[in-house]
Amino acid sequence: MKILSFITLFSLIIISALYPYVLTALSETSYPVEFLLEGPVIVNVIYNNSDILIDRNTTLTLSGEVTLKALPISLGYVVLIDGRKVSNTSLNINGPTTINVTAITSYVNLSIHIFGKGIVTVQLSNGSSYYISENKTFTVENYSFIYINVPFDQNVVFNHDIKSNFYVMLVNGSTSVNVTFLPNKNISSHAKMSLNMTGIALGIIALAFYLFFRRKSSSN
Repeated sequence: MKILSFITLFSLIIISALYPYVLTALSETSYPVEFLLEGPVIVNVIYNNSDILIDRNTTLTLSGEVTLKALPISLGYVVLIDGRKVSNTSLNINGPTTINVTAITSYVNLSIHIFGKGIVTVQLSNGSSYYISENKTFTVENYSFIYINVPFDQNVVFNHDIKSNFYVMLVNGSTSVNVTFLPNKNISSHAKMSLNMTGIALGIIALAFYLFFRRKSSSN
């Protein structure tokens, strides 16, 4: 009887000692994480103080805190992780996950095609502004915002179907923008001033969006 009591007591002590570890193991469920790589890029996955280097589409079983560090393996490329222009980030894995890592060229061509007569202002992400009245191609930073506008006393169509006097775009690869000047509308001088002020305000809003997204990407 004493032996049975001793065994029961010993079993309870063992269970009590192991209970926190069992509970932790049950709570740390691992999940499949699919890494989809596109372009010349490698990814270092830092998990449980270990480094896992991947250079192709791979599925790993992970959970909890994971740090990713991605590097382009060719000159003239930058990295996007899940569409964000960052080279490293930390994630909390709490379910099946797909992570897209893409290497894109650092700079691309932006061609402005002008139809009709008028002045177009092109503002690049580095703050440079250009005034053009004929076709021109710029070398711009890939995955950056571009702001294009014309005076508000002009009747303009962008890309054949957008009737506006300003155009904001996120450049992702070499591309072109068509600016078509239509016959002028009869607008009073007071209306012209009001529209020009509106154009300035819209330009400030576009620039604010650009700075916000750039700061957000840099902080990550």
